[in-house]
Amino acid sequence: MKTLGEKIKELREEKDISVRELARQLQVSAAFLSDVELGRRHPSDEVMRRLADRLDTTLEDLQKCDARPPV
Repeated sequence: MKTLGEKIKELREEKDISVRELARQLQVSAAFLSDVELGRRHPSDEVMRRLADRLDTTLEDLQKCDARPPV
């Protein structure tokens, strides 16, 4: 199973969007988004929703790859 970061990177690359461009569209820093893709940080629920919208997937699809236990 892919990690959340791997899934985001895969979807981003399928759309041929750079980390910087996607970060700009999501209103987060490129460093933050890079850390998310590398598994060092986790996006908030709001950023996850924006990621899902921008990458043409569902929030549930991204959440399936998020190994953190629900709060």
